[in-house]
Amino acid sequence: MFVNAFVAALLRSRLHGLLSGSVMLVTLLGRRTGRVLAFPVNYVRDGNALWTVSMPGRVWWRNLREGAQVTLRIAGWDLLARGTALTEPQDVAAGLARLVAVRPSLRRTLGVPNERSDSSDADAFRVAGSKRIVIRFDPVAGDTP
Repeated sequence: MFVNAFVAALLRSRLHGLLSGSVMLVTLLGRRTGRVLAFPVNYVRDGNALWTVSMPGRVWWRNLREGAQVTLRIAGWDLLARGTALTEPQDVAAGLARLVAVRPSLRRTLGVPNERSDSSDADAFRVAGSKRIVIRFDPVAGDTP
């Protein structure tokens, strides 16, 4: 928790540039508690969309199952966005494939071997997706990352 608080403070400061290329701060309201939650996550930019990956055992993404408005602190700016957790296996696999298409270096992090064929690649994304949740953030009208 201390590390998250430190990274969050850094992202809110003038020194945010040290991390802003790959880390953003997500702020949202807890669905059940109504408390404001803020935590740093790694992200990948794909056009206007921003993507992140979480483990199923984490709880923060559950606030986004049905989609929810969030504030993203990215590159020193606050951005209003709609966050949606992708939990269906085919959606998670497709999301991971998109992330790897945008940032191929994620293959290793996600445990997806270098592609050999389309079918084995699809299987590898399905396996990787069984251990992860993909979250997509789309800016609300008028805001862009």
